Amino acid sequence: MRPQPSTKNRKLAVYKSGLKRVMSFLDSQISGKRPKTFFPFSKQIRFIVQFSRIASTALIVSLLANPSLAASEIPNSDFNGDGKSDILWRHSTNGTNRIWIMNGSTVLTDPVINVDPNLNWKVVGTGDFNGDGKSDILWRNPLNGLNRLWLMNTANIVSSSRLLNVLDINWEVVGVGDFNGDGKSDIFWRHATNGTNRIWIMNGSTVLTDPVINVIPNLNRKVIGTGDFNGDGKSDILWRNLTTGENRVWLMNTAAIISNAQLPVVNDINWQIAGIGDFNADNKSDILWRHSTNGTNRIWIMNGSTVLTDPVINVDPNLNWRVVGTGDYNGDGRADILWRNATNGLNRLWLMNTATITSSSRLVDVTDINWKVVGNGTQYLYPPF
Repeated sequence: MRPQPSTKNRKLAVYKSGLKRVMSFLDSQISGKRPKTFFPFSKQIRFIVQFSRIASTALIVSLLANPSLAASEIPNSDFNGDGKSDILWRHSTNGTNRIWIMNGSTVLTDPVINVDPNLNWKVVGTGDFNGDGKSDILWRNPLNGLNRLWLMNTANIVSSSRLLNVLDINWEVVGVGDFNGDGKSDIFWRHATNGTNRIWIMNGSTVLTDPVINVIPNLNRKVIGTGDFNGDGKSDILWRNLTTGENRVWLMNTAAIISNAQLPVVNDINWQIAGIGDFNADNKSDILWRHSTNGTNRIWIMNGSTVLTDPVINVDPNLNWRVVGTGDYNGDGRADILWRNATNGLNRLWLMNTATITSSSRLVDVTDINWKVVGNGTQYLYPPF
């Protein structure tokens, strides 16, 4: 590895086995910034890039190669591999699908992927199933039990593969995450009537193994989502009991439950988990809550199964505003919050620094409320709209 000489248009070149990958950055991205994560070859090889300015024109560039990638570092729905989350839309009546390619609060492009008028096909998750650094789209038909995976390159469908059929429609996809730490997304299933849970360990569109984890017959316990809560590079599973307010996290190693830890009980079931993401950039997932009747929003800053702090962000009593996604839209390593108004089609993005709203920006209006943001990866947020 050798860095190129610093210029105004700064670039860092990394070489491996004759291949060259380049990371571009600006002066404004250097001073006072946290280390940047750089994936030059695959998500299985991570470089932490630390800039240290020692003079007005001189830089020290430190590289640390580390094969362990915390699952919380992977931007949610990053379809073009630029390290920034994008937004996947589906029209609920005509079946059109499109992607907003994002740079912070700016919509760079909004290409249509295709039109699938068969509305029985539902987007049940997004993730990087082939480890190329770009999000893919997972589909399930809940009427006939067919499953399909689109491997994506921005808005291009590189491959549309039929997965194993799961004809028992009581099996539901309730989470997508990298459970074995290989840099490729896997699929978490839960049976809606008998409480069995299992994981499909994936390599692209191939199911390598499908181990059963255990059976939780109490169907009031719902998988809310997945995230890497302890920063070991493997996804964990967040549960909430929608009748008692009990919360639990399973810290996972593939299909093995390393820890089954109870979190603080939130008895007021009007508190709903609205998103999971790394809000303080410690490479561990945190939990976003929203109160469904008074509009209070707060974040649990997590360290494994420990709630370090639970700051309130703000109160928005207009309950027509729904959290429809969390992701890192500006590439600063911190999760941001995407909002959509269910009645007028307005959209807003909060760029976050832990519990501080650094920017609240109105996005492009989508007044046709049949357009839905899909693939955000968190279950049981609000009634569908």
